Amino acid sequence: MKFYGTYSCGHDGEIQIYGPTKDREWKAKYEFDRLCPECRELEKQRQIEEKNKIAMDAAIQMELPVLTGTERQIAWTTTIRYDHINAVKRSLESYKKEKVIFTFGSVTTEQWKDVFDGLVSNETESKFWIENRKADEIWNVIAKKCKELYFKEKE
Repeated sequence: MKFYGTYSCGHDGEIQIYGPTKDREWKAKYEFDRLCPECRELEKQRQIEEKNKIAMDAAIQMELPVLTGTERQIAWTTTIRYDHINAVKRSLESYKKEKVIFTFGSVTTEQWKDVFDGLVSNETESKFWIENRKADEIWNVIAKKCKELYFKEKE
Protein backbone atom coordinates (compact mmCIF):
# COMPACT_ATOMS: atom_id res chain seq x y z
CA MET A 1 0.00 0.00 0.00
CA LYS A 2 1.34 3.47 -0.85
CA PHE A 3 1.53 6.18 1.76
CA TYR A 4 2.16 9.88 1.11
CA GLY A 5 3.57 12.25 3.67
CA THR A 6 6.10 14.85 4.66
CA TYR A 7 9.44 13.79 6.13
CA SER A 8 10.94 15.55 9.15
CA CYS A 9 13.24 17.48 6.80
CA GLY A 10 10.20 19.01 5.08
CA HIS A 11 10.41 17.03 1.85
CA ASP A 12 7.30 15.29 0.58
CA GLY A 13 7.43 11.69 -0.49
CA GLU A 14 5.70 8.41 -1.01
CA ILE A 15 6.56 5.00 0.35
CA GLN A 16 5.33 1.51 -0.35
CA ILE A 17 4.67 -0.57 2.76
CA TYR A 18 4.03 -4.29 2.74
CA GLY A 19 3.07 -6.58 5.57
CA PRO A 20 0.15 -6.82 7.97
CA THR A 21 -2.41 -4.04 7.59
CA LYS A 22 -2.33 -3.34 11.34
CA ASP A 23 1.38 -2.37 11.15
CA ARG A 24 1.28 -0.16 8.06
CA GLU A 25 0.14 3.08 9.73
CA TRP A 26 2.83 2.74 12.39
CA LYS A 27 5.51 2.00 9.77
CA ALA A 28 4.42 5.00 7.68
CA LYS A 29 4.53 7.31 10.72
CA TYR A 30 7.98 5.97 11.64
CA GLU A 31 9.27 6.54 8.11
CA PHE A 32 7.90 10.07 7.77
CA ASP A 33 9.27 11.03 11.22
CA ARG A 34 12.75 10.53 9.75
CA LEU A 35 14.73 12.45 7.14
CA CYS A 36 13.87 11.65 3.54
CA PRO A 37 16.16 9.11 1.83
CA GLU A 38 18.16 11.84 0.03
CA CYS A 39 18.66 13.87 3.21
CA ARG A 40 19.59 10.71 5.15
CA GLU A 41 22.27 9.96 2.57
CA LEU A 42 23.60 13.54 2.72
CA GLU A 43 23.67 13.41 6.54
CA LYS A 44 25.47 10.06 6.46
CA GLN A 45 28.05 11.48 4.05
CA ARG A 46 28.49 14.58 6.22
CA GLN A 47 29.13 12.40 9.28
CA ILE A 48 31.66 10.28 7.39
CA GLU A 49 33.51 13.39 6.20
CA GLU A 50 33.50 14.83 9.72
CA LYS A 51 34.86 11.58 11.17
CA ASN A 52 37.53 11.42 8.43
CA LYS A 53 38.59 15.01 9.20
CA ILE A 54 38.89 14.25 12.93
CA ALA A 55 40.99 11.16 12.14
CA MET A 56 43.19 13.08 9.70
CA ASP A 57 43.77 15.89 12.22
CA ALA A 58 44.64 13.31 14.89
CA ALA A 59 47.05 11.53 12.53
CA ILE A 60 48.84 14.82 11.87
CA GLN A 61 48.95 15.64 15.57
CA MET A 62 50.29 12.14 16.42
CA GLU A 63 52.78 12.45 13.54
CA LEU A 64 51.63 9.17 12.02
CA PRO A 65 52.93 8.20 8.59
CA VAL A 66 50.85 9.18 5.60
CA LEU A 67 48.88 6.30 4.11
CA THR A 68 49.03 5.34 0.46
CA GLY A 69 46.11 4.69 -1.87
CA THR A 70 43.43 6.69 -3.60
CA GLU A 71 42.11 9.84 -1.96
CA ARG A 72 38.96 8.04 -0.78
CA GLN A 73 40.95 5.05 0.49
CA ILE A 74 43.30 7.30 2.44
CA ALA A 75 40.40 9.15 4.07
CA TRP A 76 38.68 5.88 4.98
CA THR A 77 41.79 4.04 6.17
CA THR A 78 42.97 7.00 8.23
CA THR A 79 39.66 6.71 10.07
CA ILE A 80 40.01 2.92 10.40
CA ARG A 81 43.52 3.30 11.82
CA TYR A 82 42.32 6.05 14.20
CA ASP A 83 39.45 3.85 15.40
CA HIS A 84 41.89 0.97 16.04
CA ILE A 85 44.23 3.28 17.98
CA ASN A 86 41.35 4.41 20.18
CA ALA A 87 40.13 0.82 20.66
CA VAL A 88 43.60 -0.33 21.72
CA LYS A 89 43.91 2.62 24.08
CA ARG A 90 40.55 1.78 25.69
CA SER A 91 41.47 -1.90 25.89
CA LEU A 92 44.75 -1.20 27.63
CA GLU A 93 43.06 1.17 30.09
CA SER A 94 40.43 -1.41 31.01
CA TYR A 95 42.67 -4.50 30.78
CA LYS A 96 44.43 -4.38 34.14
CA LYS A 97 46.53 -7.51 33.63
CA GLU A 98 50.23 -7.46 32.92
CA LYS A 99 50.10 -10.21 30.30
CA VAL A 100 48.13 -10.96 27.16
CA ILE A 101 47.55 -14.69 26.84
CA PHE A 102 47.44 -16.49 23.49
CA THR A 103 47.08 -20.18 22.70
CA PHE A 104 50.81 -20.27 21.94
CA GLY A 105 51.94 -18.42 25.08
CA SER A 106 51.76 -14.97 26.61
CA VAL A 107 53.40 -11.58 26.17
CA THR A 108 53.43 -8.54 28.38
CA THR A 109 50.85 -5.87 27.63
CA GLU A 110 53.79 -3.59 26.82
CA GLN A 111 55.07 -6.06 24.20
CA TRP A 112 51.56 -6.36 22.78
CA LYS A 113 51.25 -2.55 22.57
CA ASP A 114 54.70 -2.30 20.95
CA VAL A 115 53.58 -4.71 18.23
CA PHE A 116 50.46 -2.63 17.58
CA ASP A 117 52.48 0.60 17.58
CA GLY A 118 54.81 -1.01 15.03
CA LEU A 119 51.83 -1.77 12.79
CA VAL A 120 50.61 1.81 13.08
CA SER A 121 54.08 3.14 12.23
CA ASN A 122 54.98 0.71 9.45
CA GLU A 123 51.77 -0.29 7.70
CA THR A 124 51.15 2.59 5.32
CA GLU A 125 49.20 0.82 2.58
CA SER A 126 45.47 1.47 2.65
CA LYS A 127 44.96 -2.13 1.58
CA PHE A 128 46.30 -3.42 4.92
CA TRP A 129 43.91 -1.29 7.00
CA ILE A 130 40.94 -2.10 4.76
CA GLU A 131 41.62 -5.84 4.96
CA ASN A 132 42.00 -5.61 8.76
CA ARG A 133 39.29 -3.06 9.51
CA LYS A 134 37.38 -5.28 11.94
CA ALA A 135 38.61 -5.58 15.51
CA ASP A 136 39.06 -9.35 15.40
CA GLU A 137 41.08 -9.07 12.19
CA ILE A 138 43.56 -6.56 13.62
CA TRP A 139 43.83 -8.55 16.88
CA ASN A 140 44.71 -11.63 14.79
CA VAL A 141 47.43 -9.66 13.01
CA ILE A 142 48.81 -8.51 16.38
CA ALA A 143 48.75 -12.10 17.69
CA LYS A 144 50.56 -13.36 14.59
CA LYS A 145 53.24 -10.66 14.92
CA CYS A 146 53.64 -11.41 18.66
CA LYS A 147 54.15 -15.07 17.81
CA GLU A 148 56.75 -14.19 15.16
CA LEU A 149 58.64 -11.81 17.44
CA TYR A 150 58.47 -13.50 20.82
CA PHE A 151 57.95 -17.20 20.10
CA LYS A 152 60.45 -18.05 17.40
CA GLU A 153 60.59 -21.79 16.96
CA LYS A 154 63.88 -23.36 17.90
CA GLU A 155 65.61 -24.98 14.96
